[in-house]
Amino acid sequence: MSRRTVSRRAVVVAVVVLVATVVPAVVGAGSETPFVGASGADAASRTFGSSPRDDVLYWAERKRCGDLSRDALAAMMLTPTFTETGATGANAPGPMTLSRWDTQAALYAFGTKGLADKAFFHPGIGMWQFDSAGFWPLTAATAINSYTSAEQAASVMASRYCASSQTDPVKKRQSAWAPWYYCTSGTLCEGVYQSVLSSGVLDVNTTSISSLGGMEQRTCEVTGIGHVSCGFVDPAKAQGYAAWAIPNFGPAPVTAPFYVFEANGREYRYWLKQDTGYAQTIRADKPVTANARTSLSWSYSDTLCDRTGGRGTCTPAGWSSPAAIGMSTLGAPALGRNKDGRLEVFVVASTGRLWHRWQLVPNGGWSAWQDLGGSLAPDATPALGTSPDGRQEVFIRSSTGSLHHIFQTVPNGGWSAWGDRGGATTSKHLAVGTNADGRLEVFGRGSSGDLVHWWQLWPNGMWSAGGSLGGSMAIATDPGVGTTTDGRQKVVIIDSGGLIRSSTQYGPNGMWAPFDVMGGPFPSTASPIVGRNADGRLEVFAVGPFALLVNSWQTAPGAGGFAPFGAVTGYFANTPSVVLDKAGKQSVFAQSWFGGTVTQVRQNVPNGGWGAPATVAGATGRRIAAATNADGRLEVVYVDASGQLVTSWQVAAAG
Repeated sequence: MSRRTVSRRAVVVAVVVLVATVVPAVVGAGSETPFVGASGADAASRTFGSSPRDDVLYWAERKRCGDLSRDALAAMMLTPTFTETGATGANAPGPMTLSRWDTQAALYAFGTKGLADKAFFHPGIGMWQFDSAGFWPLTAATAINSYTSAEQAASVMASRYCASSQTDPVKKRQSAWAPWYYCTSGTLCEGVYQSVLSSGVLDVNTTSISSLGGMEQRTCEVTGIGHVSCGFVDPAKAQGYAAWAIPNFGPAPVTAPFYVFEANGREYRYWLKQDTGYAQTIRADKPVTANARTSLSWSYSDTLCDRTGGRGTCTPAGWSSPAAIGMSTLGAPALGRNKDGRLEVFVVASTGRLWHRWQLVPNGGWSAWQDLGGSLAPDATPALGTSPDGRQEVFIRSSTGSLHHIFQTVPNGGWSAWGDRGGATTSKHLAVGTNADGRLEVFGRGSSGDLVHWWQLWPNGMWSAGGSLGGSMAIATDPGVGTTTDGRQKVVIIDSGGLIRSSTQYGPNGMWAPFDVMGGPFPSTASPIVGRNADGRLEVFAVGPFALLVNSWQTAPGAGGFAPFGAVTGYFANTPSVVLDKAGKQSVFAQSWFGGTVTQVRQNVPNGGWGAPATVAGATGRRIAAATNADGRLEVVYVDASGQLVTSWQVAAAG
């Protein structure tokens, strides 16, 4: 139960020190809510919630023992609910009652009073104030629910009553009530007991209160845990006596609404940013039977979706739940597409070898992982291109910094030996462009900060030794590239001063113009990427000032100029990825600045403006790979916080 201070019917509140009991459910040290006591003299009859009363009677019948009748045990069970919640006379105890006098620092968000007090972890919960210090096997949800909490109360009281060595029924009841402070001395609880039992029959008035006492049962989806049954606890919706919800009732704050559920032996409570007004959702969790004052783990975690109410960080309609696919990496994955439409995932393992897995049929299941070998930089990301005949080609920085290359020997088929194309690059994520005649061209940051490139000498053919296009790229950034409708490639970089610059071929398959400035200054870590609208107009994206996603687009296809950079809705933590879907709308995927979740921003109409950000999947720490299935469904692969690869896909192609 809760640890409490004694409150008299007068205004004066006396704080007392509790004496530990000998039962396993002993209450820890501390102070609790001062509730007004009650006795048989206070009222001839008392009021109880109708559904909670039925739950009490149900479990009293099943847990009674020896000479203990159902109604006698039920009266014993009702007794502490009045003293613990402060409900007297016509006031029915509230199943949602939350303790307000525990003020230990650990119960405040992140153990810091004043930081985020709306996310306060009330330890005493429910009509019986089952407190975590008593090591009860209850979460906030099961302590509130009178069906599950009544079972616990019935079990404890019946077993203690019948195990007592006392012969006097009054003393046996005192033994049964020992875990509840107000019943440990005096005649207070005995008086309440006598007031609710008349000639051996439970005698209380009833009022309409549900077993959940105002808590709402929901279905939640939580990244890394899955779908769970959860309770939504809003103090403003409490049924029954609810003086505890008055702001100045006790020294502890009143919590903002929160979600609670149990998973893997732990109790989780989530305070959504929508309910607190804070920038991020806050989570606290602990082992179910552990004392909250010593066992809470706090984190920012925008990972809960209330599927019932459509609240929280929810996967957009039509997206699957995240699914782990094995393999870990220090870099990021790449998603390619075979000529027959089958997707293929590539990743560099920490050993510096390239691994891949592929769909067995278009839109279908996946193969096991297969090792393609190599001697690669462990933190590198594969860069993919497609030759004119439909063969996939993969380019990666080697362990020595040169460009390494492997390709399919036939469309949809097996793979060549590794080739070393020479040169030197520091890019973790190279960019692969396509000339008008189909020749591939690879771009990366040179070891001296210039933009370096390699190109095929003829379509499907041999490769150049590489060269430099000049420029001065910011450290640890990568280039982006796209091809205009008139066949000219455009490559974009961010320089050491934070300016996004571009170089464009003078003509299709031709030489390169000097760099010009597109916009900025932006953070010098904002590696730009290039997307393409349905009408062929290129669009450049980067994470700009204050983590805003910024974009600049061609005003006309072909040789059209670019509009000034503007802000797209959304705040992101790292380099985005872009893909054009079956409906002709671009989608940008990136890690959200708040909570780190995989977030999608999609055009409202082809070639048009952008919609609001929507969470697709769980938290990630790296660049997200996105591609389109043969049937038009988008799919993303990303690295989660533990370094493991995870995927999520659209259930149906979006219109």
